Amino acid sequence: DFFRKEFRRKTGRSPKQYLLDLKLERSKELLLYSNDRVESIAGRLGFNDGSHFAKFFRARERRGPLEFRASRGERFQP
Repeated sequence: DFFRKEFRRKTGRSPKQYLLDLKLERSKELLLYSNDRVESIAGRLGFNDGSHFAKFFRARERRGPLEFRASRGERFQP
C-alpha cells in the first residue's frame, strides 16, 4: 500500500523493520543502563516473554541479552 511504499522509500526499511530496529536499540540501552531482568525488558518492549525476546536479540546480535550485558555492550553505539 501507499504508506508502506513511501515509508520504505524515505527510510530504506519497512515500518515493521523500523519498529524492530527501535526495539533492538532500546533493549540495548535497557540492558546496559538498568538492572531490569530480561523478562521485564521483554515485557516493556512488547514481547510475549523473555524467551521470545532472547531469540529475537540473539538472531540480530549473534549473542544473547545477558552476554551483551556482561560485555557492557562492546561496539554498541546508541
